[in-house]
Amino acid sequence: MPGGGKVTISGRAMDGSVEISVRDEGVGIPPDMMPRIFTPFFTTKGKDGTGLGLSVTHNIVKTAGGRIEVESWSTKAPPSTSGCAT
Repeated sequence: MPGGGKVTISGRAMDGSVEISVRDEGVGIPPDMMPRIFTPFFTTKGKDGTGLGLSVTHNIVKTAGGRIEVESWSTKAPPSTSGCAT
């Protein structure tokens, strides 16, 4: 979030698993980039990003038997991006 903003992290128990939610007030992820966000080395940050954060996170969650989902509000109502791993 280049202009600053709030990041909210929450968790809850659900049917024998744990849901962790990360929500921010960023500008969102453009729809054409959504299919690539878990691809290793894909970044929108130029030299400031490695493109490994979501890829590594995705692999950790998957290896642990979980799943990771991302919703972006860049094309929806309130500006916010959220992710959920269970």
